[in-house]
Amino acid sequence: NVPVELNVLKRHGSQIFKDHIACPFRAFAKHRLHAIKIEEPQMGLNALQKGNTVHEVLEHVWKAIQSKQHLLSLDHNKLILLIDEIIDNSLKKFEESIQAIFIRAEKSRLEKLVLDWLDLEKTRDDFTVIATEQVLETQLGNLPLKLRIDRIDQIGENKYLIIDYKTSQYDIRGDYLDEPQLSVYAIVSAMSVDKIAYGYLRTGNSKLKEISVSGLKQE
Repeated sequence: NVPVELNVLKRHGSQIFKDHIACPFRAFAKHRLHAIKIEEPQMGLNALQKGNTVHEVLEHVWKAIQSKQHLLSLDHNKLILLIDEIIDNSLKKFEESIQAIFIRAEKSRLEKLVLDWLDLEKTRDDFTVIATEQVLETQLGNLPLKLRIDRIDQIGENKYLIIDYKTSQYDIRGDYLDEPQLSVYAIVSAMSVDKIAYGYLRTGNSKLKEISVSGLKQE
């Protein structure tokens, strides 16, 4: 039996729970045997780079906009200028390693994706973004964990919603969550977390799926 090292638990956080839910053997191979996947070379940004860039862009978009009220006050042209500036800054780090044609294509994709997501945000009840990409080091039982939360919204007096962005195909199934990070955060957080939510970012089909924390605890 190969034990999980405490520093590995702390580094990977709730990813260990997620991997074990998906496939116990794969979790064993990854976190105990330290097996890694060999990435195939490709042109343009890979899936990980694209996902990380979406997170980075949304982080800076909401640092600038901060609330639904401010979002609604921006005219379309000002919003596009803001988004384009943030996207340009986020893609600069790839300019020396990736051809310009792929950078331009990714900028176009990101602009459409972010605008589509913000159109969805405009339909929500009032909220104020109080934190983005927040890191929390904590313990669950005897397990040391390092959690990174994409976003925390205040949705009422002493009421908070935590959001996890998803840029690829995910689903919430049956009696448990394939993505346990938000549930773990809701359990250990000192904040009064009212809901957790998964933001599915897909151009033309973006969705925000909210789950009551009290409902999860009852289950």
